Amino acid sequence: MLFTYQTERLILSVLNENYADSVKQFYKENYSFFAPYEPAYPENFFTTEYHMFLLGAQLKQFLRNEGLRYYLFEKTDTSKIIGCIAFSNIRLGNERSCSISYKLAEKMQHKGYALEATHFLLQLIAMEFSMHRIEADILPDNLPSICLAEHLGFSFEGIAKSSHLIQGVWKDHARYALILE
Repeated sequence: MLFTYQTERLILSVLNENYADSVKQFYKENYSFFAPYEPAYPENFFTTEYHMFLLGAQLKQFLRNEGLRYYLFEKTDTSKIIGCIAFSNIRLGNERSCSISYKLAEKMQHKGYALEATHFLLQLIAMEFSMHRIEADILPDNLPSICLAEHLGFSFEGIAKSSHLIQGVWKDHARYALILE
């Protein structure tokens, strides 16, 4: 896997600690939009130091093929993060599976960016890791994420009861999976 890829309209990059302020700003600008779908942030979440640490940890995971997080930039404005796509729980061996999560800035919704980037990265991780199964857990009321998953070929498998702690409350999630032949 490379650190940076390009699609038709986007640049997808694994970032290092030098981008801590940009990542912090991305989350600050979209806090009210993301909050209903995210765990409660730690008290120091909106500090540069927190994001420096987080980006360092993400880079180490990337280098060990344990997790991948690509941040999205428009080619026309590479100064501002517009989203991110992460692959976690990468299991090789006889499982060949992982989990995917994604988020896109509120102002960038309905432009096809999430579809463009996710489609590209799904093909890439399938090829690079010989993935067989990719899972997505989505809050049942998160219709844009469900629509994206279904458009990408994910199938609904059921409800994972009380599976994720969201803003201090255990919530059910719809489990979707993409089986790659």
